[in-house]
Amino acid sequence: MWVTIERIEDQVIYGELDSEPYDMPLIQLGMPVSVPLTHVISTTFHKDNPRPQTPANRQFWDRCFVDACVVEGRSHVDYLYREVPDMTQDKDEHPDSGWRFRGTDEAVDADAANDVPPVYIAIGKVLNKDDRWLHLIDEEPGVAFQWDDASQDYIRFERPDLLNASAD
Repeated sequence: MWVTIERIEDQVIYGELDSEPYDMPLIQLGMPVSVPLTHVISTTFHKDNPRPQTPANRQFWDRCFVDACVVEGRSHVDYLYREVPDMTQDKDEHPDSGWRFRGTDEAVDADAANDVPPVYIAIGKVLNKDDRWLHLIDEEPGVAFQWDDASQDYIRFERPDLLNASAD
């Protein structure tokens, strides 16, 4: 299928179908379509339809503390909170984000029983294991979220105690 691209937002191409699909009778030439950017094989552009601005991919190199059970895939992110970042060191290439991620109680207890400490890593590594919380990434310090199985989403809690930078 060929699509005349109108815009690209959030890794999705929006446009108008510019060809007659062979085996899809429910869509026709000229219909509005949206296509995930990952499904695009090739693009061509011409002077009447110049290349749209493509947003840069966001990078997630800032650091966070996370339970090993999450990084190792033994648990999902069950509880997360953001405090004032306090781990920036002189030689850190990427600063602390303030995010802290906890696994399920059972997995965290198993780590504690085996003396497995939390790790300080790039947020991207956590996202590679569990990205259900990505929509929360720009929350300011002072909030916490608990996974709720019933709603299949995180429940928000205000945590003003997280706004005080650690004195350690």
